[in-house]
This record gives sequence, structure tokens and C-alpha cells, in this order.
Amino acid sequence: MDIACICIKSQGALLYKGIRKMITVLNRKELFITYSIKKQSEIRDALYNNNIDYRIRTVNRMSPSPFSIGSRGRMGSFGQNMDVNYEYIFYVKKTDYDKAKHIINKLSI
Repeated sequence: MDIACICIKSQGALLYKGIRKMITVLNRKELFITYSIKKQSEIRDALYNNNIDYRIRTVNRMSPSPFSIGSRGRMGSFGQNMDVNYEYIFYVKKTDYDKAKHIINKLSI
């Protein structure tokens, strides 16, 4: 699916121009998974600075699911490692995967 993007200028730089392909379930590939908000921010900035479209799926590991009531309702957050409560999953277009993988491999994360 193609969408026409509006040209947006930020501090004199053109952020989007022309027609871009949307990232869908059919044309995306999982790039990276992290629990660290700092790593998530570094990867997001690197992809943005290299004009690679991405999507982030955030999963709250403490929330209950239909298959498991979860421990938070029973015990609260007692004894839980708060650093791994959120999982961040990065997706990029399949056509951008190799470039994106190269970019994040250059980061010191």
C-alpha cells in the first residue's frame, strides 16, 4: 500500500518527501528486541537519522493476558525486576532490513 506523504520541514530540513510504502505485517521484518529504554532510544534515533521507516511494538510484561491472569493482580510488583517490564520490538520493511541491521550493528549497544 502506498501513501502520499506531506512534506514537513523541521529546522529547515525536509523530513518526508514523495510517496512511501507503509510498513505492514506482510512487508515487515523483525529487526531488534530490547528491554532497555536507552537502547530503544538509540536505535530509534539511528534509524530516523538514516531515513529508515520503522515501527516499535511495546509489550508490557506485567499486564495480564487472556491466557494468564498475571502476577501483578496477586502480588503487585513485589520482587519484580522493573528493568524488564517492557519489551520493545523493532520492525522495518524487508527491503530496508540489511541497511538497518548494518546501522544498528555499528552502534555500541
